[in-house]
Amino acid sequence: METIDMQLRIRDVGGKTKTFRVGKPRNVSREVLFYPETKSVNGFDLPRIESQPFRYKEQFIGDVNKGGSCNVDILHYVPHGITHIETSAHILTRDKRAVTLKDISPENLCGLIYLADLTHLDSKPGQAITWQHLEPKIDNLTLPISMLALKTRASLLPQDFDFSGEDFLFLHPETARAIHDLAPRLNCLILDLPSIDREKDGGRLLAHRHFFGLPETGHQWMDGEKRTLVELAWFSNLREGYYYAVITPPSFQANAVSTGIFFHPLHESVES
Repeated sequence: METIDMQLRIRDVGGKTKTFRVGKPRNVSREVLFYPETKSVNGFDLPRIESQPFRYKEQFIGDVNKGGSCNVDILHYVPHGITHIETSAHILTRDKRAVTLKDISPENLCGLIYLADLTHLDSKPGQAITWQHLEPKIDNLTLPISMLALKTRASLLPQDFDFSGEDFLFLHPETARAIHDLAPRLNCLILDLPSIDREKDGGRLLAHRHFFGLPETGHQWMDGEKRTLVELAWFSNLREGYYYAVITPPSFQANAVSTGIFFHPLHESVES
């Protein structure tokens, strides 16, 4: 098979155009395994994902191991318990005005992203990621990103780690506000954490609200920005730096759905 060499030409913040070769994609969604036993990430004591064969009376069973002609599985799961992408509808009234995944433009689900490595931060209970932790990395960016990813110690744990009751690392609300206010604006924030907010915060969800540009209280609000947030990604051994990201959620009228996420490494070409 002939290899297609893809390139990106990007104008940096100083106005100089740089050329990058786009590397092979890396999947940064966490695996969900069903055989021989179910293994998946989880948090907030949500029901774990389950798989069972579809049955129709006594006429059909969707399991070839039990005599069926093919495998037809029914999956039961909560998207927020596995790698997922969400919109502001997560915290707003469920009505036709809500911005759901079907309302997100495909062009806002791909783009230049910077992966900031914060694995040096302690993940002790109650530890927050502050703007002081993140600002030095943001200030040094030379390319115009449209997405930001944060790698923490969550990516050093097993893919199927259960974060329930751990009071794991989270984003300080003022950090979320600062990310929202970055220029040029970010369409998407991707984290390997179970939530952008602290596990138990009294239901305030201030980091969510600040990132989506919403007021601190109330559930009826028009979201004109249509940003997205990804939680429970898994960056494994990916290094800090620039990537080209592609997110592949189904177009559901839902506040959150499980999703694939692919990071393409970028290799700068030196032009002679």
